[in-house]
Amino acid sequence: MEAIRSAWKKLPLPRSARAAISPAIWGALDRFHETRLRRRPHTVRAGTVKVAGFFSESHGIAASAKRCADALESLGVDTERVDLGALTHASLLKTPARRFDPGGAWIFHVNPPELVVALASIGAEAFSEAHLVGYWAWELPQAPALWLRRKALVDEVWAPSAFTAAALASDSAAPVRIVPHPMSVRPLPDRPAFRDSLGLPRDAFIVATLFDFRSSMARKNPLGAVAAFRQAFADDPSALLVIKAQHEDHSPSAHAELARAAAADNVRVIDEVWPLERAEALIGAADALLSLHRAEGFGLTLAEAMAMGTPVIATDWSGNVDFMRGYSAHVAGTMTPVIDDQGIYAGQTWAEPDIGEAADLLRRLRADESWRNDLISRGRVLVEERLGLEAYRAALGPAFWAAVKR
Repeated sequence: MEAIRSAWKKLPLPRSARAAISPAIWGALDRFHETRLRRRPHTVRAGTVKVAGFFSESHGIAASAKRCADALESLGVDTERVDLGALTHASLLKTPARRFDPGGAWIFHVNPPELVVALASIGAEAFSEAHLVGYWAWELPQAPALWLRRKALVDEVWAPSAFTAAALASDSAAPVRIVPHPMSVRPLPDRPAFRDSLGLPRDAFIVATLFDFRSSMARKNPLGAVAAFRQAFADDPSALLVIKAQHEDHSPSAHAELARAAAADNVRVIDEVWPLERAEALIGAADALLSLHRAEGFGLTLAEAMAMGTPVIATDWSGNVDFMRGYSAHVAGTMTPVIDDQGIYAGQTWAEPDIGEAADLLRRLRADESWRNDLISRGRVLVEERLGLEAYRAALGPAFWAAVKR
């Protein structure tokens, strides 16, 4: 492979020709390695657990790996964190830089399109006697064909919700197990201190919504959050909507659309990449987290808010339903065809949340202290019951525990 890489670099081709040829070459290499990395019957030897993910980055998939490793360590499992860094197709042409003990269990917090590169970057020998898990979250009712095909690269698929598990179900390859993200109930937030740290007003009623442009603005639907907030509070200066976004450069047209919708004195858009701790500070600073998503594989920020004692108002559909059953601040949705101008999602259907109902819930949350306190206490109970450490231990399943040296 190193020889191929060297020969490709030496070819006397202009940059435009390389750009035109590269997708076909990388695609062929990707399929070659996909075939080579298919799982075959093997004996599992108990050993340590390696959690592979984007530990140095700040997004939902990165957070899922961090929470997984933290939870396993809390359960007393010998756990190693393997940072995948910035995956590129060049890894398919390189010899893995490190050797790992071939036993134990591997948990890859990497979606199927990047999985081949992730596996190749580590080397198939590392998994020869291991139980290999892919932790995946898809947000529509049916996963793409590539995702289903790449189940053949792992021994088991973990899905964070029943919704995602159903999307990934198929008659072939690896079985699918529901393993929700582990969460722990936090101390109630010091909202004034969090607000001071973020430069937010202490005396405003603050509503927060968070999303990444790379995850599809249409799916996360901050425009719906703006519409509901404005319907609820109009130009009221004592109410503030904070939209925490990141990676606007991924879709300048979507960013421009959001900027136009958010052009009001009581709406603030922050487009910065924050570490996880700062994003959690925003959630703790808010009086409410608003998620008028059209689809979620799980809804990690919603669960984080409930664990922290921040009331959540969210669309009553897709992955978040698992842990929000019995939580009364949910917004009905009407199933509609998927329309995503960014082209990340296409076909199938998702939920269009009721903006009027969301506005009513925002007004009620501000005015009704008793209901607000009930949401806070009920949310923390649901997190402990459905996403706590013991629930996580039970969800991991016998194949995983058989691969773990204890």
